[in-house]
Amino acid sequence: MKAVRGIYDNGSVHLDEEPHVTGRTPVIVTFLDDGPGEKTRRSRGGIAGHAAFGLWADRADAADPVAFARDLRKMAEARHHAG
Repeated sequence: MKAVRGIYDNGSVHLDEEPHVTGRTPVIVTFLDDGPGEKTRRSRGGIAGHAAFGLWADRADAADPVAFARDLRKMAEARHHAG
């Protein structure tokens, strides 16, 4: 596998360097940034823009997130070893 940077412009991809592959080769094109004027979940504040952000904010048992996660792992491991 090889990664090559480039620019997408009006329906065409222009690579910054020669990919040095031969023949017909499958590719995956990943768009790294939003285009001008586009609004996405990422541009609304990262994870804070996700609908699930803050879902457990009012849970008293999750006041210490590290301890809460540790306790959940312990319970899951106990179930796994029990059955």
